[in-house]
Amino acid sequence: MGIERKCLLCCLFIFISITLLRRFLILQLEPHPQISSKVAAAYHKLQGGLTTTERLHRLLPVAYSDGSQTSIPDIWNGPSLYRFSPNSMIPTMTNVSCKFLFLAGLSMVGDEDVAIEFGSWVGHSSSCLAAGLLSGGAKGRLHCYDMFKWTGESDLKGTHWSEWSAEDGRRMGIPTLLPIFVSIVHRVDPFVTPHIGNMAEKVISSPESWGDKNVGIFAIDSAKQWNQLIEQTQHGIWSKIAVGGLVLMMDFAKHASQICSFYTVFIREGYLRNEYVAFTASPWAFSVNKPLALAQLRTYEAILKSPERYYILSEARRQVLIDIKTASSVQRASSALTLETTTLVLRHVDACIKNVQSCAS
Repeated sequence: MGIERKCLLCCLFIFISITLLRRFLILQLEPHPQISSKVAAAYHKLQGGLTTTERLHRLLPVAYSDGSQTSIPDIWNGPSLYRFSPNSMIPTMTNVSCKFLFLAGLSMVGDEDVAIEFGSWVGHSSSCLAAGLLSGGAKGRLHCYDMFKWTGESDLKGTHWSEWSAEDGRRMGIPTLLPIFVSIVHRVDPFVTPHIGNMAEKVISSPESWGDKNVGIFAIDSAKQWNQLIEQTQHGIWSKIAVGGLVLMMDFAKHASQICSFYTVFIREGYLRNEYVAFTASPWAFSVNKPLALAQLRTYEAILKSPERYYILSEARRQVLIDIKTASSVQRASSALTLETTTLVLRHVDACIKNVQSCAS
């Protein structure tokens, strides 16, 4: 082989190597959706002008066509949303809702809209939501609120943080669980913003804390009862939630006052519509059809005192059953899961109808 030919081949090899390296670096720097081909195809067919809810309606049947309630690995190619490492699961209260949280984040529209989460704990649900937001191009638009205080979490046992204690946080001079939250969530999106404090305090949870932007998704896990929900959302969150957006009640199905207040007020009067049920677990999600206000939710107290309360509660029960059946069809939940969920929810609703005061707060 002649010298000129060798030089030519050498130059060609160097050119190809530089070109491939350049493309690799560009791929590392430019944002790109990390979603499976099936959901990616449905995602890329979405037209402009659709609301978050309308986009979600187009993605849900595709994403749940596999019949799995938890198949995030099938549609997310980033860091695992279930495992922190090969030897450690991510601490969580329930894995069931991660798939829906991802799809909700992926569906959020608006160049400036933000997602707000009250009660993030160590960040499993935050990670699932952040992964969807990031895949849809909404990097850094999730704000997470919690006290991040150590309460002796037994749920950390058997995980990477099994030996974690309150002293670890005190030594660093920060809320004990915040380092765990950051290590879990920032591996998905390092621009997620944690807010430390009590959501019942205006300085912590007023719209100014997230830049006074419209809210495309609002998730809350910190409030368990109706009065806690009122207390923690009293500083303006409801009026900022966009029509066409989503409200994710992350500890809903186990609490009668949450179920009954939402269904006798928001659902009955057409403000919200159910979009998701976490079968055998507590999270439920709703789309926003009309502007929301705290004053609407406060009317629940008057409903429980009205002469029509038993009729209204019975109608709420009927609608709950319809919504579980509809969600079961969309999410392809098994009959066993559907029955177990129906039994769980009706236990609380029926107790409320039998004794109204039991679900007053």
